[in-house]
Amino acid sequence: GLDVTIFVDTVDLLRENQHDLLGDKLRDHYIDMITEGKFDLVIAAPPCDSFSRALFHDDWGPKRLRDRFSPWGFEGLSGKDLQKAEDGNTLVYFAIQVARAAATCLYKKVGFILEFPE
Repeated sequence: GLDVTIFVDTVDLLRENQHDLLGDKLRDHYIDMITEGKFDLVIAAPPCDSFSRALFHDDWGPKRLRDRFSPWGFEGLSGKDLQKAEDGNTLVYFAIQVARAAATCLYKKVGFILEFPE
């Protein structure tokens, strides 16, 4: 058999307060780790709550904050709706930065998988 050690570092915004990727410091930390070749594979899964097509199924569910014509959020959003859209944008942009860091790592090939949003 193979003698393999696998190290997994998970970040879950809903389960762990110390995993607040909305703060620049933690996002920068992970970008540095990826750029330095600390990971072999990175899987990014930004929250889908404001990006999902399911929001367009009916008018009884959560409020739509964006569509294909306004992917970064509708004009005129305010309060909690604006914050939710901006938080989603921050995390999607971070996923793009993660992909770039994985693709440009000078030390080794780093795999990248993006799960959602569409």
